[in-house]
Amino acid sequence: MHVTSLHDGMNLVSKNTWRRAQMEQVAVILTYLPAQAHELVDALLVNPYDTEVTADAIHRALDMAPEEKRARMSRMRSYVREQQTSSRWAAT
Repeated sequence: MHVTSLHDGMNLVSKNTWRRAQMEQVAVILTYLPAQAHELVDALLVNPYDTEVTADAIHRALDMAPEEKRARMSRMRSYVREQQTSSRWAAT
């Protein structure tokens, strides 16, 4: 999944999309600009204005072993499920 939005919102949308989808062997590529990206430490973070870095991240994602993709996705899902609950969000 490749989301390189320039404003807050799209990373949040992508987080909800892949969290619900049955995607196990996928690498998540996000722009580092919106705040949501820093919560997903197993995503490949890129500067959307730097096409070379973005291309390198896409290449890395395509070459990533299925086991690594599953492990990264599992850690991100666990974080979202355990740490990013609606109660915690409302409290902050």
